[in-house]
Amino acid sequence: MLEEDGDSGHKGGNSKRENIVKEWKTTHGLKHYFNYPGSPDLSPIENCWRAVKQYIRANLRIGANIMDLAVKGWRRLSKVKINEYVDSMVRRMLEVLEGEGRMTGW
Repeated sequence: MLEEDGDSGHKGGNSKRENIVKEWKTTHGLKHYFNYPGSPDLSPIENCWRAVKQYIRANLRIGANIMDLAVKGWRRLSKVKINEYVDSMVRRMLEVLEGEGRMTGW
């Protein structure tokens, strides 16, 4: 089961890209649901994506291959940093409980 947030790339919408994603999920029988948009996004992968996107933005030039930049961005992300994000899960969950389910700073 795939939990998705409100990212436009996850939904089947009007753009060609969105329709490709929706079609792939349907074709492959991927069960999924969209979580409440205001729910805390606790997945450590979100922090990893943030670092990769920052690398892409900082290095994007005319004629640059965005896929190459994405691969380089992921390769720059150390296992130590990824483990720090995973190890932060207890703290993240406690913040959600203390905030009665509201968004956190993560």
